[in-house]
Amino acid sequence: MPKSIHTAAYRALIKLMRGRREELGLSQSQVAAKVGRDRSWLQRIEVCERRADFLETLDLLRVLGIDLAEAVAIVQKKP
Repeated sequence: MPKSIHTAAYRALIKLMRGRREELGLSQSQVAAKVGRDRSWLQRIEVCERRADFLETLDLLRVLGIDLAEAVAIVQKKP
C-alpha cells in the first residue's frame, strides 16, 4: 500500500471540515456548488485522494463557517 502524502495535521483539518459539513446537514454537492466545483472534487478531498490547495481550503472554510484561527489551531495540535 502506498504511503500517504497527507500529514496528520492535514487529515485533522479535513476531518474538521467534513464534520462541520455534516453538522450543518450539507451534502458534498451543496458545499462544492457554493465554491463552484462538483461533488467529486469535494469527495476526493474528504477521502484524501486529492489535496486542497490554500485558496480552495479558504473557500471551504468560509462556506462551512469555520474561522481561520480555528483551523490553524487544529493543524498546530498535530505533528
